[in-house]
Amino acid sequence: MEMLKQISTLDWQKQQQSFDDLTTCGDSSKLSLKIKLDLYTSLIVSTAIYASETWKSTARIRQQLDVYHQRNLQKILGIAWNDHMTNMEVDPVRI
Repeated sequence: MEMLKQISTLDWQKQQQSFDDLTTCGDSSKLSLKIKLDLYTSLIVSTAIYASETWKSTARIRQQLDVYHQRNLQKILGIAWNDHMTNMEVDPVRI
């Protein structure tokens, strides 16, 4: 069980590093919002889904993934933490 926890922690760290690498592109004003969201979806979300197949699905892990996803979307969309938007308002499908 401890080994599984270490693997999921490493996967989580890899995901964060991938997104941090992508935020360099995300800060660029030359890329449109659509391109930034497409890059995030194709590179980060797909990798996270693939990596999470080995994790035991618990409510805590699902909640952590949701928080991770929402924070990344807020960074891409330029929403500050104190803007107090709901997850539905941040969802790019609704934009």
